[in-house]
Amino acid sequence: MKTMIMRRLMAGAAALSMPIAAHAADLEVTHWWTSGGEANAVQELAKAFEAKTDHKWVDGAIAGSGNTARPVIISRIIGGDPMAATQLNHGKQAQELIEAGLMLDLTDIAEEGKWAEIVQPKSLLDACTVDGRVYCVPLNIHSIQWLWTSNAAFEKAGIDPVNNWEELKAAAPKLREAGILPLAMGAQGWQEAYLVHNFLSGTSEDLYYAVYRDNEKRPLASKTVQDAYPPGSTFKMITALAALEAGVITPSETVYCPGHLEVGGRKFHCWKRAGHGHMNLEQSLRESCDVYYYDLALKVGIEKIADMARRLGLGETFDFPMSAVTSGLVPDKAWKLRERDSEWVIGDTVNASIGQGFVLSSPLQQAVMTARIATGRAVEPRLIKSVDSVELPSKGGASLGINENDLKQVRKAMYAVSNNRRGTAYKSRIIDDTVRMAGKTGTSQVRNITAAERARGVTRNEDLPWERRDHALFVDFAPYDKPKIAVAVVVEHGGGGSTAAAPIARDVTLQALFKGTPP
Repeated sequence: MKTMIMRRLMAGAAALSMPIAAHAADLEVTHWWTSGGEANAVQELAKAFEAKTDHKWVDGAIAGSGNTARPVIISRIIGGDPMAATQLNHGKQAQELIEAGLMLDLTDIAEEGKWAEIVQPKSLLDACTVDGRVYCVPLNIHSIQWLWTSNAAFEKAGIDPVNNWEELKAAAPKLREAGILPLAMGAQGWQEAYLVHNFLSGTSEDLYYAVYRDNEKRPLASKTVQDAYPPGSTFKMITALAALEAGVITPSETVYCPGHLEVGGRKFHCWKRAGHGHMNLEQSLRESCDVYYYDLALKVGIEKIADMARRLGLGETFDFPMSAVTSGLVPDKAWKLRERDSEWVIGDTVNASIGQGFVLSSPLQQAVMTARIATGRAVEPRLIKSVDSVELPSKGGASLGINENDLKQVRKAMYAVSNNRRGTAYKSRIIDDTVRMAGKTGTSQVRNITAAERARGVTRNEDLPWERRDHALFVDFAPYDKPKIAVAVVVEHGGGGSTAAAPIARDVTLQALFKGTPP
């Protein structure tokens, strides 16, 4: 048998990582085609393989997406425990394995089988070729260009199976009469994106470019998982928990806020220029005092803050069946030295303490952070609730190892944000005592208003062009006493979290809790 590297291009691909077996052998094939339809398709490949060779296909399916499977596959190959064949995306990782001599050269087989004449379009085989040698087989089990039909459905409708799109359109009325939906598609984000893309491709060029190229708001991007934003004050729970865990602050201990804190000859201002006065933990979160967290940051340091952020889900790429899922950014000293070739300075820590500076997180990560604070467990998100009517296990996760008393103090402060008259989200509170929410507002700066702009009369966020305005954020969980829902809202360039994001989050929370419009 030949070994292959499976790449997913427009078609997937397969490549071999062990020598050809001279005699009948059990050959393991690893992949992440594990949904119901994908698994059935893989079985057909296995049947065809075993029918045409003396070998046995040993299925090595790895549950989850490529983000889960690829590290396992590559680790085995590098570690000297290769499979016979594996699915693998093209790109740097695959090329490095080839350059290390860990993938089988299939050029002779490709030439004998005249792959160059058979594989169309030619770009598929080109993607399997490195320095003129072929190392993989272009292969896939599904594609956006394919249309699958059910012979049983046509038989039920009393009509012949169709062979092309025009025949399907003609057969559609009879399929409907038989109670059969003529056409359906999956609901994954990449599938919906391709549908919209193809729809727009069939319209005018002006409309296509207006949506894809010229619209600064990028309406078709999956921003909840693909884009990362400074989390602003929603990050303050992380700084608080890091400080509590390190023992540098107690919940009752106060910090005086005069409206700024001078660090290294630079003034770091609080959003309330007149200052908040003496603030304890609950008061600082409730009223979102920046100086309190500047002070904590100087005491606890960036390494402990970064560690807490990662434990709460920031900087993590979740195993999510969507493309280009961002990991965001949790910066520390090593990161800045590696990526910016410069030393970490104390001002970087001060900025990070309130979710500014280098810190970036996606709305998904914000929701996960909130769920983990609410439960104290390593909750992980899932997009697919069930497959073939079988519910997938929820990823409740193990304990985060954060002191429960510390978590209670932070939750209590988040409750005050939404339910105390002085809280920044009090106007968006939920009145029903049975579903009260605990939350946190955030406003993350995109840029400062310059002196020149102030001279021209630009004094407010609303005076700036849309793309230069602050982002508005809000996170919450509810009910406070027994959390079921965690919500994160980012209003891109929306201004203040309390005015733009909190009302939306409240409405989303109520809709989720009541599974529709609340009574």
